[in-house]
Order: sequence, then C-alpha cells, then structure tokens
Amino acid sequence: RGNYHVDLTVEEIKLLMRRQQEQIKKEPDTMEIPEYVVQPTPEHTKFHAFKTRWGLNTTKLLYDVKDERVVFPIHYKGRIIDANGRSVGAVSTKGTPKWYRYTGKADYYMCSSLLNKHTLLLVEDCTSAEIAVQEFAGINSMAILGTSLTDKHYDAIGEFEHIVIALDPDAAHKTIQYKREIEAWTGIKTTAVRLDDDIKYKLKTDLDRLEGVL
Repeated sequence: RGNYHVDLTVEEIKLLMRRQQEQIKKEPDTMEIPEYVVQPTPEHTKFHAFKTRWGLNTTKLLYDVKDERVVFPIHYKGRIIDANGRSVGAVSTKGTPKWYRYTGKADYYMCSSLLNKHTLLLVEDCTSAEIAVQEFAGINSMAILGTSLTDKHYDAIGEFEHIVIALDPDAAHKTIQYKREIEAWTGIKTTAVRLDDDIKYKLKTDLDRLEGVL
C-alpha cells in the first residue's frame, strides 16, 4: 500500500504469491524399490569403498547393482518416497549423471542427529548432509537436490529456529540468494557461510567456520 519498500525481485514475488495460493497437495506415493536396488553385501566392493572414502557411518544406504550407485533413500512419514543415487561405477561414454533421482517426488534429503528443531544446515548433496550430522552434534542437515528452493523446502525450513547455508564454493551466488529468500519469506535467522571446499572434504578451516555459527 506504499507504506514500506520490500526488496524482492519479480521472481521472488511470483514465488511468494504461489506459496500464498498453494492448495493442499496429494501426499507422495511410496516408492516401489527396483529389484536391482538391494541391501549391500561384502561383495559390493565399490559401495564399501565409497563409504570408507567419506567416512560414512550410516546404515540406511542401499546399492544399485545395475547402475553401480550408492543409494540414499528419502523418507516421508516412515515411507520411502524417493532416493538419490551417487554413481560409483566407471564413467559412461553416454554421459551417465553423477547423481540420479529415482522418482523425483522428493525436493530434499533430510537427516538428523537429534530430535530437535533448532539448527538446520543446508548443503549441496546427500553425502555432505550425512557427514554434517556426524561432524556437528545436535544439528539437522538438508541436501537441496536442485537449483532452487521450492514450497516443500520452505515448509521444512519453517520448522527450525536457525538456518545455516554452506554450499560448495562455486555456488556462492546461490548461498546469498537463498539467504535473502529464506529471511524474506520466513523471518528465520539465516547465516551464510563461505567454504573453501565442499563440506565432505572436512577441511579444518571450513569445520572451524561452521563450528562458530552452529
């Protein structure tokens, strides 16, 4: 009504309007697990090499024996609705993507170290999300799984008191953009952290920076 100025772009305003007009969405169906996505066994050496490489201690991962992918299941109300697979096989001449989403029904991958709603750390991928909750006690982490925040992201983000954004160094522009959007639409305290490398590499400088704000 002209009483104050809001520093939002046209795209940000459009997204805000979509959120205001959002109708009740149908809950996602349970994912039908393909027969080639299995519980890993000792013979799946590439799976175990991946877990060892990144020091992952989670037991919830699966293995795609057909495409040689470590599979991160995505749960919703106790059901698996989607999964994100990280290729650990040979590079394909056909351009096999490094990451693959099995159903596309989930907008993010969430993992928690404790049942609390204080701090949420936004990271680039599932591996980083798992490592974050191993490195920092008492936080939750979210892998965004895309190039923009959606209504579902905001619904999840809105449950927390403090948001920390720590994306890859080459995504610095997205870090600033996400900080502005989250603060504008939720009013939640949001902190952007510039990393020297992806969090999964566990650089001491990066871990120290995050420790100071988490």
